[in-house]
Amino acid sequence: MRRQVKCRLIGGPKGEETLTISVIACRDALRVMRAWIAQGQDGVIRIMRGRPMPPRAPWIAYTEEIYERVKPVMPGQVTYRFARVHDVVRCEKVLNEKGRRCGNKAESGTKLCRMHQRC
Repeated sequence: MRRQVKCRLIGGPKGEETLTISVIACRDALRVMRAWIAQGQDGVIRIMRGRPMPPRAPWIAYTEEIYERVKPVMPGQVTYRFARVHDVVRCEKVLNEKGRRCGNKAESGTKLCRMHQRC
């Protein structure tokens, strides 16, 4: 069984919340997904909240809250303070051979991922 640790989130949209996560997931920054936007087969755009995004989701963009670790660390508990909200957009390149959009994140300030900017 993996060791678990309590993570206390301070500030931001979460306000004051405690999560229990595996020790290996405790990094200097913790990213918490707030909402993601998906486009269905019928072309309808949906805003999804409250559950993680499935790995093969037809996502267009998502918003994550970034919390940074506060030192010192207390045994069994890690405290994170809200730093910022980050919007992530999907690469707009359509992969003709697969009939779908590229699954990578677009580079900041652009509409394409790093790989498709080179093309």
